[in-house]
Amino acid sequence: MIFFSLAVALSKTAMEKLLKRWMPYLYKLGSIIVILAGAYLIYNQVVLGRLFVYT
Repeated sequence: MIFFSLAVALSKTAMEKLLKRWMPYLYKLGSIIVILAGAYLIYNQVVLGRLFVYT
């Protein structure tokens, strides 16, 4: 547990620098993933779930 605590404390600044550099790309990637997930859910309900078929 002590080793883990020391590793987190020492790597904090390195991770902050890395994440600050990549955040604009991660925001765009996250928004693309959300759009693709929404499109999949719509496709799944309309085509595979036969949402608009009245029987």
